[in-house]
Amino acid sequence: MWLSRELEIFSGFCAINATQVQVVFGTKVKKSVAEDESNYLVNGTALTASALFGGAGSTATLQEDGKTVILEANTVALANDISFTLTVQNIVDENYAAIPKTNKVVTGSDNTAPTVSTVTASAGASGTKSVKVKFSEPMHLGNIGTYSVNGQPAVAALSGTDNTVVNLTTSQTLVPGTEYTLQVSGVSDSEGNINTSESKTFTVSTSAVAPTITSVTQKYGFIAVTFDQPISSDSLNDLSVGVNNATDDVTLTKMGSGTPYVTVIGLDPEDSTNKTVLITVANTVYGSGTTASAELKIKNIYDVYGNKMADYTQTISLTKDTTKPTLVSATLDRTNKQDVILEFSEPVQLPVITNEITALNTTTATDVSSSYTTNVGVQVLVDESGDPVAAGVNQSKFVKLPLEAALAAGSYQFSVPAGLIQDVVGNSNAAFNFNLTADAASDTTRPVVTLKASPAAAVVNGKNTIQVEFDEEVRLADATNLNNYILNGAALPAGTVITNVSATPTDYDKFLITLPADAVTADVTNATLIVSNIRDVAGNAVATTTLNDFNTGATVDLADTKLPTIVSAEATADDTLVLTFSEPVVANGDGTGAAELNIGSVAINLDAETVSSVGNKVTITLAAGGLGAVDFSSDTLTVTAGAFQDKAATANGIDAIVAADDLAVTDKFADVTGGSVATTDNGAVSDTDNISEIAVNITAPTNAAVDTVTKYHVYIADAGAADLTTVEDVEANLTKLVTWTASKAGSAQVIPATAGLTLSDGTAVAGFNGSVDTYIVVEDDKGNKALIKQLAAAVNIAD
Repeated sequence: MWLSRELEIFSGFCAINATQVQVVFGTKVKKSVAEDESNYLVNGTALTASALFGGAGSTATLQEDGKTVILEANTVALANDISFTLTVQNIVDENYAAIPKTNKVVTGSDNTAPTVSTVTASAGASGTKSVKVKFSEPMHLGNIGTYSVNGQPAVAALSGTDNTVVNLTTSQTLVPGTEYTLQVSGVSDSEGNINTSESKTFTVSTSAVAPTITSVTQKYGFIAVTFDQPISSDSLNDLSVGVNNATDDVTLTKMGSGTPYVTVIGLDPEDSTNKTVLITVANTVYGSGTTASAELKIKNIYDVYGNKMADYTQTISLTKDTTKPTLVSATLDRTNKQDVILEFSEPVQLPVITNEITALNTTTATDVSSSYTTNVGVQVLVDESGDPVAAGVNQSKFVKLPLEAALAAGSYQFSVPAGLIQDVVGNSNAAFNFNLTADAASDTTRPVVTLKASPAAAVVNGKNTIQVEFDEEVRLADATNLNNYILNGAALPAGTVITNVSATPTDYDKFLITLPADAVTADVTNATLIVSNIRDVAGNAVATTTLNDFNTGATVDLADTKLPTIVSAEATADDTLVLTFSEPVVANGDGTGAAELNIGSVAINLDAETVSSVGNKVTITLAAGGLGAVDFSSDTLTVTAGAFQDKAATANGIDAIVAADDLAVTDKFADVTGGSVATTDNGAVSDTDNISEIAVNITAPTNAAVDTVTKYHVYIADAGAADLTTVEDVEANLTKLVTWTASKAGSAQVIPATAGLTLSDGTAVAGFNGSVDTYIVVEDDKGNKALIKQLAAAVNIAD
């Protein structure tokens, strides 16, 4: 998404694992809105209600960089290869500038088993049984597995605040400063990726030394006590404050006075190390002066390791805080243009402001107090992120001041009189002014995409076109990005061109999608076009929209524009040509009597020949021997344009095939025209009584030289068996006696005695006297075979 200043706001969306999706903004964002789960939608459904990813209890957590949000599913993980559209909305940056809504597709991909990231344990002198194991991904939808420390079992429980953490209770007490080995087994995530076994060593950290005070200073209206170790907040909650040195843990006393000057004690929120404790001091300690000397006593404070401090007593000098709180900054919440966040130089108490502030529109030099400040809303103490402070906290540097109404576009100066703001010890502000600027209302409306009024699709120059139109100008880069469109469930084909066809070249609201000529291979009666991720000038993305019914009332939305092509041409007999096409076609003779096809010197007129079509194949049957003049080694096929057409509603004719295209016709038959065979008895005088008594004389086919006959396979069977009619029948039912080369044709050849003791059908040769059927399988140099035969020739082997 984009702001008017063209700043890229979103820099990344991805699924980290099956339970976490990461959203990275291009600028720091407000914590309160970034962690509002309702600002994230999964396929239009709230994250916390989604059945695809998320579910009840799912969270959004802003990371320390202020830019990255981790969405964590609580009940439903994202399965591998499943995608959804994530909508991010209602987010503002640190200056309350709105970040426009955006949509991004997120796809699940988690094939990695969880691993142990860190193992930590800390203890005081008495040791501990608590171990914290942090994993590489959340474990709440998987199996947390089993654990042991130095071979002794440990009880595991998922952390209640961090799903990547498993807390262990060990069988043994772990000694501070000692190294241990953790063994983890059977850990798996929601996708079933299993970490069968992993070990990790760790050392129990400790500080057996009692925490000591390193400094006692004044900070704002507090006494700031700094320790050398992090302090346990729980131990502070148990302290009592007052004036009784025997029973109270923290006292601040003056000689001769029984007044309790200490009221509240807690960790300093500005110290991330948790080493500073703030003690609230009442201004009454100063009496009528500005300085005081008092005795401070502190005891029973524990560090995070469980070590208790030594009792502390010190007389300290205090100087009354008389510094007035001053304004550091004033920031307008740009999402509602009504809430103002005031930041002060020090923590202040919750003010009560009603109608004391005046407002001046500096653009028009007019007093607008009656519109904005005569009845301001209830003020709220907030933290740096703009979130209300925790219950019981009565001071903060930040105050939210709701104006009476949202500011109209313009520049304003607000004047705050003295005495409205007090710090924690009662110092009131001096009068001050602050300035705000309200921008013109931002465009937060999504563009709407529709089809051009029917017909939205048309065939132009043999290519399908689809025109889409937007109700406002959109970004040219988005509208012409092929990835933002899905046609009939698939990406736009390579070679698609999207052009701007708006009324003028500087308008960007009408676009023509032109598909490649070969993109649509069959008529589409109900086409769909899904449009997404196209943004207007303000950065609002179009809602994912499915467009259909391209041409109202028409039977075809997208026409078949792919021209049929010939895949192969085969001569399967001397009178048969079989053409295989890229799609089903029909012959389209021109009716003039001219030939539409030529193979060398052979011309084929589709109007005069027998043509049949089955599927993608067309069979053309010529007169007997019609292909006899074709030299398959050199002649190629040419076809006139349109000689064949596909079966589209608007038929596409084949392009012309010319000699230069070099479309060969495959020779798929052996030509045996003119071939014959004669079988005789080899002679009554031989008396060999074996198969050499038989002689076979083969007459070569007429085209034997052109067709390049290379072999003659000889089969002889008793004529009493059924006649065989095909090469396949002969080869399947008879045994070959001998194979001769082409040179053997033209004279009688004696079957060699080595051919065996039986005829091809198993009839014994010895003593045979009868009739035989002779089958010659003729084979050419391309492996094509054909059959010539002689039936019932008399043979007497027994003479």
